Amino acid sequence: MKNLFNKKIAIVGGGPGGLTLARLLQIKGADVKVYERDANKDVRVQGATLDLHDDSGLEALRKAGLMDAFKENYRPNADRIRIVDSSANTL
Repeated sequence: MKNLFNKKIAIVGGGPGGLTLARLLQIKGADVKVYERDANKDVRVQGATLDLHDDSGLEALRKAGLMDAFKENYRPNADRIRIVDSSANTL
């Protein structure tokens, strides 16, 4: 990624992907503003769990220097959760 000094970039969505991208762009010198609808992470039920692979999503977090923040906020074993209807059918 080339040097991005003097570039202004807007990112819509302050989820893990948007925030990681914002940080990577900041590291390269971009002036980044993230727009998020929700006031904080507790405003609504969060979406699905992330499926981060070592050579892609986790690598991006490492390059952005966000692994400690990720470890403080992720939901361990969330992939074991099953949502079922009243007849116990997995949705």
